[in-house]
Amino acid sequence: MCPECNALQPLDSKATDYFSALGLPRQMSISRTDLDRAFRTVAKQVHPDRFSRDEPEKRKQALHHTELVNVAYKTLKNSQKRAEYLLELGGFQVASETDRTEDKSFLLRLLEKQELLDEAKDIATIASLKRETTDRQKTLVARVTQFFDANKDNSSLAIVDGVGPENVRKSLVELRYLRRLLDHIAVKEEELF
Repeated sequence: MCPECNALQPLDSKATDYFSALGLPRQMSISRTDLDRAFRTVAKQVHPDRFSRDEPEKRKQALHHTELVNVAYKTLKNSQKRAEYLLELGGFQVASETDRTEDKSFLLRLLEKQELLDEAKDIATIASLKRETTDRQKTLVARVTQFFDANKDNSSLAIVDGVGPENVRKSLVELRYLRRLLDHIAVKEEELF
């Protein structure tokens, strides 16, 4: 949208990132309230129904803007996807869903937790596993957030407190493993109730 005349402008796919599409700063720390508010505001401005009487080209532009805004919102509302997107914007290869960790000690700990979960017969054991996993998840998200927030004005993603882009990528892979474990914990909780 043109800030002066409020007219819909053609999208420049190379210049438009998800943050700017929603009018948000390019950073990891974005409150859900601010994200939701930005999404609703921009979605209302570019909604195709507002352009239903305009020429076909304007309607097509509105549709493209709406698609971008929806994808931007879906990506940025998930902290893991937001971090992956920030890494990508910084020019680093993002871990794919199938990436495996090389950290053998982490894999052993994860396997032990999975075995404990499989053998668990009481809610206390499951609650303990869930708490440990959630705590680790919070620690990793805090590390990733600190890294990106320290680099919010630096497109080259400098190392912060010994943490660089490769450390962040590894943390994101670990977070995927932890998310899967939490999914298994949720299934086990349902089985016991």
